[in-house]
Amino acid sequence: MTLEEFIAKANKKHKNKFDYSQAVQFKNQLDKVTIICPKGHKNDVQVGNHLGGSGCPDCAQNRKKTTEEFLNELKEAGFFFDEYDYSLVDYQNKGKKVIVIDKKFDTKHSLLPRALLLGTRCSGRNLIDGYLSCEEAKEFFWNKNFKNNQEFYDFMKSDERPWYIPSDIRREYIDKKCWKSEPDFIGTKKGWDGEYRDWEDALKFVWSLKLKSSDEWVKYCASGKKPYDIPSNPHKYYKEFISGAHWLGYLGTDNTLWTKHAILSFIKNLENELQNLDSIELVTVINSNNLARRIKNLGYLEELISSKAGSLKRDEIIKNIISSVDSKKEEFEENNELEPNDALIDYELSEASVEDFIIDIESEESNELEDLKPIEQLKYFDNKFIIASLDNENVDFLLKNQLKKLWNNFLNGKVTVNELEKEKGGKNFNQIKKWFFKELNEINEIKLPKDYKFKYEPNDMQKLIAYRLKKEKRYGNWSGTGAGKTLAALFSGRYLELKNTVIVCNNATVKGWLKSSQEY
Repeated sequence: MTLEEFIAKANKKHKNKFDYSQAVQFKNQLDKVTIICPKGHKNDVQVGNHLGGSGCPDCAQNRKKTTEEFLNELKEAGFFFDEYDYSLVDYQNKGKKVIVIDKKFDTKHSLLPRALLLGTRCSGRNLIDGYLSCEEAKEFFWNKNFKNNQEFYDFMKSDERPWYIPSDIRREYIDKKCWKSEPDFIGTKKGWDGEYRDWEDALKFVWSLKLKSSDEWVKYCASGKKPYDIPSNPHKYYKEFISGAHWLGYLGTDNTLWTKHAILSFIKNLENELQNLDSIELVTVINSNNLARRIKNLGYLEELISSKAGSLKRDEIIKNIISSVDSKKEEFEENNELEPNDALIDYELSEASVEDFIIDIESEESNELEDLKPIEQLKYFDNKFIIASLDNENVDFLLKNQLKKLWNNFLNGKVTVNELEKEKGGKNFNQIKKWFFKELNEINEIKLPKDYKFKYEPNDMQKLIAYRLKKEKRYGNWSGTGAGKTLAALFSGRYLELKNTVIVCNNATVKGWLKSSQEY
């Protein structure tokens, strides 16, 4: 900036008040120039400060600036606003606050004169009376009658929010006595404490509505009839949430309504599990949730339960079911041919069938799908979707069936103790694991009877048979040829101190039993 440009700007700012005849060219606005005031005071002042409004230092010390002069200075700086009322301004000095009134909200604000000269405006931070109390703010919001959260958020972002309402109401009021929850505070859910019902109570209530689709649920939520403590988006609040179908009651009772969407949702979510469940497990699941009826109507029930787990045939059947359901343009019509007590599957499930011990022998049926690791199969029933419709008795049944499989895999060398100890899973996996290690520890503690005269010591399978016989009083050992069933029976008799062991067999195996017992 040249000296001539400086003098022109300074004269405009100070209305030709000062004499610049002794001023010399400067390099920047931090340099000083000589000015002479009307009273003859000669001072060196910074270029920038002088252009910003600073005058004669000597005069400033001798005379206080008037309120009128300050307001004129504010106008010259371009920060005198029509929406403000300056009638309460009482200027003393730049370091003493003055009062400015915001006309729109009739709020009084305390600001430093130097801050006003820099353009600082009224806000909640410089309110004289501060924010409304918790009770006053709550009454303010309730009187607004917001219909939903979005109306509240839009209001808070707008220039209609008064300065006495904080931008963050939660931080300002959450620890106050009048605060129950944000929806209660802003009036969208008056009286609600912000807590939702526990899962079981919420599910019981929603099922009682007998809604048949997600569209009906959306309409119900929009109707205003839904209690505040029932969430409209349950998947956000309940870790137990499985699916919309389960939430509305598609799964879990004899009166289950299996819509097209519900069937597809269930099968697609459990496609891997359904491919690998054995027949007894598959029957238990689809019988308990009434899905068997729909699959029978589609013509795939017998094929599905007779197919080998993990086989290409099972995979093909499941894909056919999905395709068949998906191709239907409309929902299924209710089938009146089947009554609730009709026998859909000729399978009798009993405790004995789970407790029976089986050593698996490779089947001749081709299993071309990738085998699932044995330990991974134990985690099937941690899937909340698959156990949603099962009562405690059914869950216990299926877990003990998995325990049987675990023993099979352990005795066949497919699972090691070390692998199982390291593996982590959910509640049901851990229960199977707990049962297994309890039994393993028990059979490891089994000592040979004093009169045990046989050539070979019993292996884990044979000890397990004796242990289970002692515990259950009856037991079926359907192990394959050469697995050691004979010694298992003989050892069990000795271990249980039986006076007599009755062997019932066909005539062709009598000599074999006699020979084996003598060899052992």
